[in-house]
Amino acid sequence: MNRLALILVVAILFFSMLPVVVAVNYTNVSVSQAYTMIDSVLSLVVLDVRTRGEYNSGHIRNALHIPVSELEGRLDELNITDDILVHCKSGGRSASASQTLVNNGFLYIFNMLGGIDAWKSQGHPVYIKYSSIQEAINTASPGDTILVGSGTYYENIIVNKSVSLIGEDRKATIYSEYTLSAAEIKADYSVVREFTIVNLRSNSTYPQELCSILLNSSSNCEIIDNKLSPVLGDGIIIDGGSENKIIGNEIHEIPGNGISIRSSIDNLIMQNSVSTQGIGLNLSGCHFNNMYNNFFISTSSSECMKLWTSHNNTIERNTFHPDSGLETISLHNSSNNSIWHNQLNLTGHYGPAVNVDENSTNNVWDNGSEGNYWSNYNGTDLDNDGIGDTNLPWEGVDNYPLMNPYWNPGDIDHDLDVDIFDVVQAAVAYDSTPSDTNWNPHCDIAEPYGIIDIFDIVTISSSYGEEYNP
Repeated sequence: MNRLALILVVAILFFSMLPVVVAVNYTNVSVSQAYTMIDSVLSLVVLDVRTRGEYNSGHIRNALHIPVSELEGRLDELNITDDILVHCKSGGRSASASQTLVNNGFLYIFNMLGGIDAWKSQGHPVYIKYSSIQEAINTASPGDTILVGSGTYYENIIVNKSVSLIGEDRKATIYSEYTLSAAEIKADYSVVREFTIVNLRSNSTYPQELCSILLNSSSNCEIIDNKLSPVLGDGIIIDGGSENKIIGNEIHEIPGNGISIRSSIDNLIMQNSVSTQGIGLNLSGCHFNNMYNNFFISTSSSECMKLWTSHNNTIERNTFHPDSGLETISLHNSSNNSIWHNQLNLTGHYGPAVNVDENSTNNVWDNGSEGNYWSNYNGTDLDNDGIGDTNLPWEGVDNYPLMNPYWNPGDIDHDLDVDIFDVVQAAVAYDSTPSDTNWNPHCDIAEPYGIIDIFDIVTISSSYGEEYNP
C-alpha cells in the first residue's frame, strides 16, 4: 500500500469514529408565509416571546406566550417535534429564541421576520387584553371590530353602537354580577362572538329579566359560538328585534328559559345546544322565525318548546329531549307553524308529548310525506318506506311519523345509512314530477323542488357511505 492510500484509510477510520453532527437551523419566513401557515397547519404552535405587557397590547390569536428571558426554563411546555412559529416585536428576540430552540433539539422552527409590527402593518388581526371591554366599546367607532384577548372581565357590557365583539376562542370570559344582563345589545348590526359569559348573583332571588345576553329592540345582530354557563335567569332574550342570528351557542345550567323571543320576526335560531330547567325555546308574539338543527333538553317540569300567540314559524331538524311529565311542545293561540323532521326523544316521558289548544289552527307537522321522529311511536311501517302507517295521527298531530331519526337528507329510506338502496330509489324516480307514476317525494331533497333531478342524486352521493352516529 502506498503512502497516499494509507493516509486515506487512516483518515476514513478516524472520521468514522467521530460522533455524527447534524446541522439543524431554523427557517426565516415572511409575514405572508406565516399567515398561510397559521391558516393551514392546524397543529402549528405560534410562540410569542415578547413581554407580558407587549403580549396584552396585541397578539396573534391563540399564541402561546413565553418571554424570551424565560424560554430556557420553560422548554418542557413545548414538543421538539412540533412546528413552531416564533415571533416578537420586530424580529430580533424571535431570532434569538429560535436559535435557543434549535440548540435544544427542536426540529421545526420558523422565525417570522419583522415580528408583530410587520404582521399589523399588513392588516392582520391582533387580540388585545383590555382593562375593560366597555371602555373599548365606548372608544370605538360604529363598524369597528374589537378583538378581545383571553382573560376574565368582571363587568357587564352595553353595546350601544354597531360594533363586533370577537373573543379569543371563548377564552375571553365576561363575568357579571348584580346586573339584569351580562351583555345588553341596543344597537343594530352588532356582533357578539366566541365569548364565555357567566352571569351570577350572590343570592337566590333574581328579576325576571335577568339573562346573559339581551337583544333590546335590536335587529340584524349576530350572537354566534358563545358559551353561556353557569347562568341565573335566561340564556338569550330577543325582545322586539328582527333578522337576528343566534347560531352555535352552548347554553347550559340555566334555571330560566334557554332562548326567549318576544314580539320579534324573521330571526334565525340554528345549531344551538340548550340545557335548561325552564323552557328551552320560548316564543311569544313572534312570527316568521326559523329554528333549525338545535338541541333542547329540559331538566325539570318545563316544556322544551312553547309558542304563545306566534304564527308562521318554521321548526325543522331540531332535537327535543324532555326529562319531565309535561308536554314537550305546546302551542297556545299559535297557528300556521311548520313543525317537521324534528326528533322527539321521549324515553321515560310519561306526559303528553304535544299540547295544542283550540285556538291553534293550521299548524303543519309534515312536509306532505314525512313528519317527525317520535321515540314512543308504536305503529308499523307496512310498506317499508321509513314512514309509519298505523296508529295515525300520532300524538294527534303527525300523519307521517318517521320510523328512525331524520339525520341526513340522503337517507331516502330512513334506515340510518346512505347506501345503494337510496341511490336506486332516486334513480327509479329520476326526472319525475308529482304527477308522474314513478314520483317519490322522499327523493325530492334538493332545489329545485318538485322534480327529481341531478341535484337530488348529487345530494345523496355526497353523503354516500355515511351512517347515523348520534
